[in-house]
Amino acid sequence: MKNYYFLSGLPRAGNTVLGSLLNEDPQINLTANSVLPDVLFGMNRAKQREIYRNFPDQKSFNNIYNNVFENYFKDHKADNIICRGPWGTRGNLNLLNPIIPRPKFIVLYRPVVECLASFVNLIKPKNVEAFARWVLRPRGTIGHARTSIQNIISSKQDHIVIHYDDLTKEPEKELKKIYKYLNLKYSKRKLIVKDQFKSNNIFYDDTILKFPLHKLKLGEIKKFKYSINELLPKEVIEYCNKMDINEF
Repeated sequence: MKNYYFLSGLPRAGNTVLGSLLNEDPQINLTANSVLPDVLFGMNRAKQREIYRNFPDQKSFNNIYNNVFENYFKDHKADNIICRGPWGTRGNLNLLNPIIPRPKFIVLYRPVVECLASFVNLIKPKNVEAFARWVLRPRGTIGHARTSIQNIISSKQDHIVIHYDDLTKEPEKELKKIYKYLNLKYSKRKLIVKDQFKSNNIFYDDTILKFPLHKLKLGEIKKFKYSINELLPKEVIEYCNKMDINEF
């Protein structure tokens, strides 16, 4: 029987680096950005259709729904799965709770303005303001992840917070915090990025996204520096600062 935990992190906040470090330990598998929230959402929507309401066999439906995690991760060798995704939104929590009533969350946080600047530095959009509106909107890449984290905190879900700055400065200290939270034994090792992120022996194919959003710099873990003021307009910076979560 596997144990299931959840990572809710802002994009460009070190999710891939953290996964690369944790996945060196055979007892842990931190996933890529997971399709499972969409799978559960699709299954739940099927119950709203006329064909189900006409013959509501809830018990048979639950045989599938309640075993989604066990079936999906059947071939993953690790006993401790950390599933990455916006699981903390109200909708996703409602989908998750019938399967895992008291989920444990690892929140990976970085100031919103830094996450956006990292995107802009990599993608170099022609219209930075339009790009910012797109990713910061409630269903945008950053906005949706932020909503997940905000709801985890405001609804008092079981969680710990890992800050990007701390992860890059003292990775061993932050890993030990995660291991302690998950009640797992930490084994000391050299904390460098040895290879690109993989889970279940599968690598990201970023050609689908047209940008190397998950490409890791191999070697020592460090924070990459760039000028936020040069990358982002003043109004966008101010808006990002207002979006920051200050409860921790």
